[in-house]
Amino acid sequence: LNRMREMLFTLVKWEPRGKRQWIIEDGTYRATVQRVENSMLISSEQFENFEISFEFQLDTAVQAQGGVYFHYPGTGDLYEKSYKLHVANDFGVKPDLYSSGALYAITRATVNAIKQPGEWNTLLIRVQSEKVVAILNGKEVQKADLGDPKVPTKGYVCLDGGIGGITYRKVLLTELPAK
Repeated sequence: LNRMREMLFTLVKWEPRGKRQWIIEDGTYRATVQRVENSMLISSEQFENFEISFEFQLDTAVQAQGGVYFHYPGTGDLYEKSYKLHVANDFGVKPDLYSSGALYAITRATVNAIKQPGEWNTLLIRVQSEKVVAILNGKEVQKADLGDPKVPTKGYVCLDGGIGGITYRKVLLTELPAK
């Protein structure tokens, strides 16, 4: 049963994009601390309605950040052509538009539920019918409506590695039916 469960995490193939040299081993994807702009792991398919769950660990480096871009068309500026659910080394910081759980630069998280650097966190993101819900470490941190005309309603899902200092594991991405 454990072997079957572990195999689930290998079903979605992630393609590295950008100049970052990802460290990929035993189902983990590590973006080292140095900054490498526009570096990501991108899904092989586009999704409109989906759920992604994974564990992540932020390095003890102060600048460690990551997150999930979604509805990315595959080309163009990530920040303008997609949404991002952001995570950062900001344990104990009051939530704002750029803190962990924020829909980056759009909607702040309701609570900052990030753990201290070096600890494993869990994140579940559900995007369905122009709505996003995110649960970080068992707490709902984001519930927002989508609808930016610059962002398509269907696109790739990307694990962010631009700033770095983050390791992803147990990544499971599944398509959901339209509501």
